[in-house]
Amino acid sequence: MAPRIAHRESRVPTHLLVGLRRARELVRDDFASDLDVRRLAKAAGLSPFHFVRSFESAYGMTPGRFVQRVRLERARDLLVRGTSVTSACFEVGYASLGSFSATFHRHFAESPRAFAQRVRAIGAVPARLAAVYVPLCFFRRWSPPLV
Repeated sequence: MAPRIAHRESRVPTHLLVGLRRARELVRDDFASDLDVRRLAKAAGLSPFHFVRSFESAYGMTPGRFVQRVRLERARDLLVRGTSVTSACFEVGYASLGSFSATFHRHFAESPRAFAQRVRAIGAVPARLAAVYVPLCFFRRWSPPLV
């Protein structure tokens, strides 16, 4: 995916990329807060309209879709670590469990509960090892396909 992003970034003028990357990092660092277009555009130093067009041109998705993707990936990480679906929902910034579950299902083709149950069935972690974090890239490499 990195080469595709780098290729898309090359279409956007260099002076805009600094701000767009700043906004992208804001999303990654502060994904659970209320991130609206105005706040992200301000971080990028652009007008909201210009920010949305430039962001989509550089990264191939709107800022809203990017926020959604980051939140869902973080929620999936939390579910892998054994966090309850409700806790994961609120920790990543969703205000409604129903909208979180529907969005998760649309994105990953299974409900968050089914995903969590399937992950737990792969191998239960003893309580004394629960604090050990397994990076998602390692989990993806060595676990059966998710979809």
